[in-house]
Order: sequence, then structure tokens, then C-alpha cells
Amino acid sequence: MKTPPLSFFVILFMLVTIGCSAPSDTAAPPPVAADPLPRDIDAQTAAQLATHDDVLIVDVRTLPEYEGRHIPDVLHLPMDEIASRLDELPADKTLIIQCEVGGRSDRVTDFLAQNGYENVHNLIGGIQSWEKAGLTVESGAADSQ
Repeated sequence: MKTPPLSFFVILFMLVTIGCSAPSDTAAPPPVAADPLPRDIDAQTAAQLATHDDVLIVDVRTLPEYEGRHIPDVLHLPMDEIASRLDELPADKTLIIQCEVGGRSDRVTDFLAQNGYENVHNLIGGIQSWEKAGLTVESGAADSQ
């Protein structure tokens, strides 16, 4: 009986190696990293990030809007007070800026970036996109703002 040529074994080895190293469909997706993130993020990404201690969602809507409904555990800091209350925003955290639909938060995100905040992101679609994603909102007065 004749022995197959060496190239046969090399090809067979390559096929087995490639087949064994293919990623599994059941592998868990990698966790969402707080950095680097795009400037604009969706509600699902924001919700995942909000579970991290180094992430803070900032609601820049008016007090009546906030009291009507808001994302739990956010910092309420109305847009018209941002410039005078910058000291309340931690520079060492990832900030996710949120409003009703994304316009005000877009402007505040730009303002903060221009004022030295390197890790600031806009929640696309605001609290409306958060609700459409089926995420929790609550109502009531702000605790201490």
C-alpha cells in the first residue's frame, strides 16, 4: 500500500485546525466596555453601561419634565444650569447625557466636551428611546436637586 504524499497530511491538518478553532455560536458576547465609546449611544448600550460604578446618566430636562418621568438613579441637572454647576459633574466618570428626544443632550454633550470632559456621550433619542426599548422609568420629585 502506497503512503499518501506529505501535502495530503498538511492539508488535512489545516482543515482540522481551522474547523476546531471556529468560534462557537453559543459563546457569550463580550461585555460592553465603558471606553472607547462613540459619541452617540443607543438606549440599550446606555442601560448596560449604567450598571457600572464609573458611569453616570445626566438628565438635562426641566424639573417638571424630570418629575413627570425619569430614568432611575440619574443626576438631574437642567440644561440651563449646566455652566454654573460643572463642579457637580465628575470628570473621572463616563457621562451619558439624556433629555427628551436628544436635541438638548446633543448640545450639552458638545458643551461638556469643549470644557474638558473627555468621556461624555449623548443618549440618542433621549428618554423616549429609553422607553421604546422597554427600559424602566419612574416618576416623582427629585430627591435633592
